[in-house]
Amino acid sequence: MADGKIEVDKKILQDIFSKDFWYVIPEYQRPYAWQSDNIADLIGDIHYAQNNGTNEYFVGSLVLKKTEEKDFSEYDVLDGQQRLTSFIILFACLRDRIKDEVYKDTLQSLIYQEANKPRKIPSRNKMQYQIRHNVEEFMNDHIITAGGTEKYDDLRSKKKKGDKSIYNMINAIFSAYENLNKIEDLEEFVDYLLNNVILIYVSTDNEEDAFRLFTILNDRGISLTSADIIKSTNIGALVNEKDQNEYARLWEEMENKIENRKSGDFDRFLGFIRTIFIKEKAQSVLRQEFDKKIYLKDGTGILKKGKEVMDVILEYDDIYDQIIELENKNLSNEFKNLVTNMKIGISSEEWIPPLLLYYKKFKMSKLTEFLKLLEYKFVGDLVCRESPDKRRKNIFEILREIEKTELNSIDDLLSNKLHFM
Repeated sequence: MADGKIEVDKKILQDIFSKDFWYVIPEYQRPYAWQSDNIADLIGDIHYAQNNGTNEYFVGSLVLKKTEEKDFSEYDVLDGQQRLTSFIILFACLRDRIKDEVYKDTLQSLIYQEANKPRKIPSRNKMQYQIRHNVEEFMNDHIITAGGTEKYDDLRSKKKKGDKSIYNMINAIFSAYENLNKIEDLEEFVDYLLNNVILIYVSTDNEEDAFRLFTILNDRGISLTSADIIKSTNIGALVNEKDQNEYARLWEEMENKIENRKSGDFDRFLGFIRTIFIKEKAQSVLRQEFDKKIYLKDGTGILKKGKEVMDVILEYDDIYDQIIELENKNLSNEFKNLVTNMKIGISSEEWIPPLLLYYKKFKMSKLTEFLKLLEYKFVGDLVCRESPDKRRKNIFEILREIEKTELNSIDDLLSNKLHFM
């Protein structure tokens, strides 16, 4: 593919999984998230189209970015990983259910390339999951290995271990079997699946074009967020594979925890960190703000990509848990009541970044006194109907004052009527 060229084509499913396409799920992609109902709908819709004589059944699109030059065609999957993974799981379930060896071999070839030493053909999985090595291991045990989808006791045991991708993959296997049992002739279903089901793919070797295409063409899949791109950028900047694995694990634990909250939104949380460091109104989307103003490059910026950024995000996640989720056992009842009332009674969350920064610098020292002043200032601005821009400017000024205050000067900060009145 020539540099910058965009390629668009439609392919039947067996071509999408042919030797012309090998897939990599980049580290910034979210875990596998399809639910049992998604698998049931996929199988049911395809079977319905088959029974009604539909010649071409369109199931969605892929957005791909060609990787660096290799001796085979490898693509990063920007959009479509949920669908591709679901088809691979479906192929494995069909392989293990069908008796005919030709069908078994055909389905196996779509998800795994057997090594052939005389012909210099290496073994290769159709899809690789960067960073998530536990997913790679699961795929090898239960998808690549013939009979793996029927190891029911092992699958039930692994469901209890808490990995989000693996949990959903196991549910997908069980749902696939439940719905394939409703189909009388699985071989005819496979014939239709491989030759009549259509995917549209869009591919380029230019990263900027690829992400632009993703934004335009994103469909029913799980959308990438700024948090996903920030994760990719910083984990990708780590040179040590052990660090990559560890920070990827910590990030996913943090992401799952945040998204399980009532107000769960990872971009929202990272927005608090952006405010703490930049202290000015956002001029672009979150990931661009990090890229242009936070990452250290060419003598400008604040934090070095990789470990430094990841450590800061993890530290503020811990601070948030302690003083916003109220997990610190040393917090006074007065502080807890005030935070709870502010979370419930104030629609805006602009007060959170100053509180996070204060705790980072001064821990418990006069924390309740600071929060009382912050609440007084913030509610006062709302009552006085100050404009959003004015309220933000006041918050930015408080952040600047906290940043330049030393531990032995907290009283001076708390008595500064200019900023709190």
